[in-house]
Amino acid sequence: ESIMTAREAGIRPIMITGDHPLTAGYIAESLTMVDDKSNVKMGREIENLTEEELDRVTAETSVYARVAPEHKLKIVDSLQRQGNVVAMTGDGVNDAPALKQADIGIAMGITGTDVTKEVADMVLIDDNFTTIVSAIREGRTIFDNIHKFIRYILASNFGEIWIMLLGPFFGISLPLAPLQILWLNLVTDGVPALALAVEPPEKDIMKRPPNPTKEHVLGLLDERYQRAVENDVVFNTGFLSTLLCIVCEIKNEIDIQRVVQREPFSYVCSAGEFRASAGRHICALYAGALLHTGSGSMGSATFVSPR
Repeated sequence: ESIMTAREAGIRPIMITGDHPLTAGYIAESLTMVDDKSNVKMGREIENLTEEELDRVTAETSVYARVAPEHKLKIVDSLQRQGNVVAMTGDGVNDAPALKQADIGIAMGITGTDVTKEVADMVLIDDNFTTIVSAIREGRTIFDNIHKFIRYILASNFGEIWIMLLGPFFGISLPLAPLQILWLNLVTDGVPALALAVEPPEKDIMKRPPNPTKEHVLGLLDERYQRAVENDVVFNTGFLSTLLCIVCEIKNEIDIQRVVQREPFSYVCSAGEFRASAGRHICALYAGALLHTGSGSMGSATFVSPR
């Protein structure tokens, strides 16, 4: 099950072992890593291959048997040349060079030697492959929540900035007082953002390919998140601006009625004019946004994901 989950997540499990090819083939077939148990490469078969030939072999082969330490190193190096992020697990001293070469070296916590634990980037305490898959799920969840947190904070703060910039054009020198800004940051920004940071994982989190290694943690280089932040900024700015316009309309109406010695909104047309004016403001502020958003011994194992 963990092997299938890893494949659905865009991760390619590879078995590299020093055991006999028949043993490796039967185990790999039982784990659905290969369709034919005879599709196993031996270490001596890749020993004298050129880099181009080795790259073609490693792109198609998922099981290696009778492998020496130098062969493991060559396999890891070949996978990295193809632009993959390589995680290597191992427990013996002979696995140390490959663990050091891999992007993520994973040592066995129970059966692993001190040498492998020293060179590894992380130690697997229970020696269980399922734990690696669970760690990948947790890492993706954290990364997604960081995206959501930053997106919400940026959108909310940009809305406050725009309302402060637009306020003077509507005759209000200070639309938001310092205490009001503090209240917004504490209540309407902080608490919801913290809730987003601890959201559970999405249902399809292990059914999508890995994030590119060059993707910024803020998600600003991702076109999806750029559009999402832009839409949220437009909505928040429009909402606050609409409230500002309505407040200005009410203030003007009250001032006019006081000049003519009438109660505010006492004559028939004033309420209708007010509604029409507010409607014009809302349409002007939100029409663009709506048009913009309308289109809808465990031996050694290697785990490979595209960069």
